[in-house]
Amino acid sequence: MRGSHLLVICLLLMSQSNLERERRSEYAHDGRSVLSFLDREFWDPEGGGFYSNPYGKLVKLCHEQSMVAIAHFSMYNVTGEKRCLDRGEAIMDHLAVYHAPGGGCQRVAGDPGPFHIDEQSLVIRAYLHAFRNTGNEKYREAYLDLIDFVISNLTMIPGDVGDVRSWFNPGNGNWSGGESPVDYFEPSMTLFQAYKLEGNQTYLDAGKRILATSRKFWDENNYGYSHAMGDHLRYSRDHVTAALAYLSAYDVTNRKDYLQRATDILFYMVSRMGDQVSQTFYEAISRDGDVNEPPRKLTVDHLLLVQAYFYAHRVTLEDKYLKQGRSLLDFLLERGFDKSVGSFTDQVGGGVMGDLEVQAQGSITLVSAYGILTVGPSPVIAIVVITVLVALVVFIGVLFRRSWPY
Repeated sequence: MRGSHLLVICLLLMSQSNLERERRSEYAHDGRSVLSFLDREFWDPEGGGFYSNPYGKLVKLCHEQSMVAIAHFSMYNVTGEKRCLDRGEAIMDHLAVYHAPGGGCQRVAGDPGPFHIDEQSLVIRAYLHAFRNTGNEKYREAYLDLIDFVISNLTMIPGDVGDVRSWFNPGNGNWSGGESPVDYFEPSMTLFQAYKLEGNQTYLDAGKRILATSRKFWDENNYGYSHAMGDHLRYSRDHVTAALAYLSAYDVTNRKDYLQRATDILFYMVSRMGDQVSQTFYEAISRDGDVNEPPRKLTVDHLLLVQAYFYAHRVTLEDKYLKQGRSLLDFLLERGFDKSVGSFTDQVGGGVMGDLEVQAQGSITLVSAYGILTVGPSPVIAIVVITVLVALVVFIGVLFRRSWPY
């Protein structure tokens, strides 16, 4: 009887573990497929770098180069594949041509236009990833310079005010104050990551001030972040980026109020911004909860939400976040991903091929799924452990019977 029970347990363990391993491998395979698709279709073999969309106007944007670099470094970090490291460094070599003589990273190479704070933040994160994965000091020097540029030119100096400039034009000195919540969430997230790597208190303090000031976009009466001051629309992108920023803050400070804020934002999205039938999320709703026309469900919003769920799982170890993230990711792979070419669509359940940002975030999300999904011990190890435990139980039972006086 014990033998049959042991066999059933072992078979169940082997089956479950193999299913998890297979699913984890699929995430890695799909992530590689996206990167290969970008190399085939979006990469410029002559000038280097990736086009935003090779089938339209041929433009290369600094923040999109950064996202693809992060995807390659992330893949290298969890798989150790040298070709991903090489491609990541090749992208960083191309990104160097965007650097402006006076500091900052130009939106388009050679374009003396304004610097946008959200784009600069993404470029800094690419250099953080590059340094973490290579140890090359040139990357560290680059992100230190860029952080100094952002703090000096794209935040409101002096004092403890956490306001930011949405953009700044060094050519004529013109600038505009933070125009949307993302202008606050992206730099605060970047500064928290820089603090985690550097331990520089200035970065942590600046990130906390900026994040605190973002509360001016929160509607205390109707809840949700306004897309702009006085704007009644609430965008999924604003909210999921907010959740990521607050999770980053909790990650480096361990302050429970940051974690609570992140979970409150995720709850708001689920309860107010989601389509309860398909468990997907609208691009935007009104203050009263009406869906903005046209009722789009952007793939990139959902990919970022998956990343937020995985981040929440990593810092809390609560399985509910892992389950929510995996469920949403599997739905996206079913309804917004073409496995035959390795390409995400721009909208969930339809639309056209996504641009470079969508594909890059898709690969980053798949790599996150591969890295966070645990598959447990080897089935062979599990069988050996259970066999030993059963043998010990039987042995103790025999000894007990022999020692029992009645």
